[in-house]
Amino acid sequence: MPHGYRILGPSGAVQIDQHYRNLMLRSVQSVTTTSPDKTNYQTFTQYPKNGYSYLNAANEDPVTTPLIFFPADAYTGTYGGGGSGSLVTNKARGGVTKLAIFDVPTPPPINKWGRIVRTAGGVITYYSGYKYLRVHSVLTGSNYLTNPINLSLPTDRKWGFCCFKWAGRTRLDDDRAYDQIGSNLRFYRTRREIMAIRLAGGGLTSTDMSYMDDSDYAFPDAAWDHQDSVDRSYAIIIADMTHVPEW
Repeated sequence: MPHGYRILGPSGAVQIDQHYRNLMLRSVQSVTTTSPDKTNYQTFTQYPKNGYSYLNAANEDPVTTPLIFFPADAYTGTYGGGGSGSLVTNKARGGVTKLAIFDVPTPPPINKWGRIVRTAGGVITYYSGYKYLRVHSVLTGSNYLTNPINLSLPTDRKWGFCCFKWAGRTRLDDDRAYDQIGSNLRFYRTRREIMAIRLAGGGLTSTDMSYMDDSDYAFPDAAWDHQDSVDRSYAIIIADMTHVPEW
């Protein structure tokens, strides 16, 4: 780029130029926790997914890459992907939490104030009026049970967290007899164990949480009990949200 506008970081590396790409904040939403059918498991809320498409971490060619961040003011984790999901938390039923949705930029409003960077073809790659995603770090690990998270973050900043992939265990548990058909059938219910994180006093820690799906499934007695799907590897994006007043 022999000519054009560039913003350099303290090291001299180019931070913004005609090749800049980033996600922008679409909205901050307040959501209220509900309760699963079995009240001794964790509360949860559905993602506000209307108008957004969600990244499946296994998809190698997503059309867009929206991400959902939560504040981790309680032990909180996520389950699901590829268009649906739930926020699972140990907050009491009826508790309020926030979700920040970052997605591909929309066409910017043009006014006399602000900085705009364009490609040679005139396409806008950066607009100073947007609240772009500010990634602080990415945490990865092979097993959150054997290597739980224990990290310190500066307390003078606001933080958001995105579980980029599901981490945990899904199993079918024997729930109760299915007497309406016969004694050889039983109800089974899906139990989900997931990694949850919490930020308190600058300390980020993880724990294992569980909840039960709402629906039962009828199978022959003991045929499907404790059928497991386990993947406790994790990837968490930590974002600096200090520039977002609503956070």
